[in-house]
Amino acid sequence: MINLFRKSAPLALLLVFIGGCAEEPENAKEAGITESVHQAAMASQQKHDYASAAKHYRNLHEKHPEDLGVLLELAKSLRYIGSSAEAAGIMEAKINTFAEFAPFLMELGKAKLAAGAADEAVGYLKIATEKDAGNWEAYSAMGIAYDMLQLFDKALESYRKADALSPGNSVILNNMAISYAQAGDVKTAIITLKHAANVGRRNLQIRQNLALFHGIAGNMDEAEAIARMDLGEDDVRNNLAFYYLFHKNQKPTAPATP
Repeated sequence: MINLFRKSAPLALLLVFIGGCAEEPENAKEAGITESVHQAAMASQQKHDYASAAKHYRNLHEKHPEDLGVLLELAKSLRYIGSSAEAAGIMEAKINTFAEFAPFLMELGKAKLAAGAADEAVGYLKIATEKDAGNWEAYSAMGIAYDMLQLFDKALESYRKADALSPGNSVILNNMAISYAQAGDVKTAIITLKHAANVGRRNLQIRQNLALFHGIAGNMDEAEAIARMDLGEDDVRNNLAFYYLFHKNQKPTAPATP
């Protein structure tokens, strides 16, 4: 049985070490500024203003380069604004410091994945799952990486592990359905995505993925009905045209996304 205390001890020791090494505590003014920047960063994230969040977390990271929490939030914010390669680079610069920590490896894997380096992402995510076998996000991200590499059997295996850890999770089911579709099993993709749509009723993306799969399968009535739940008339019409052309073996542009 894995000794969880031993796994978490290095982080605790690191925090104690960082706190104990300071010759003097931060003065009240500096501490206040740091806290203000941290609050501003979190507020920006809550408003989905990830560009501002990245700016704030970058400032914090420059002042506190050994703070893993700040580093993770900086990388995540950069990833959300499309600067995934930069996020991966910043994290790789700290790999000797944080390589033992599963959250670090998972975020680095996600950054590599978003930057298009799926093979590298798999490597980091595998190690992350070895260090924390109970994290469904790492398995789900690994599934996406395998899909990018067109290793669909391995992708589905990863999604099933994620689903076992977080049953009925609409994010996992959505990714699993896309994997089935990419592997050519659209029927199973639809069944899986119907389940995801029932779980994540407010998730527009899942519904429209379901509409897409129905369209690919030739179920035009279902595709149109679901599309109309979220899209305007022009987008619905364009998407239906895409589906009809698809079945005529044409190569149209991708359908509109809401």
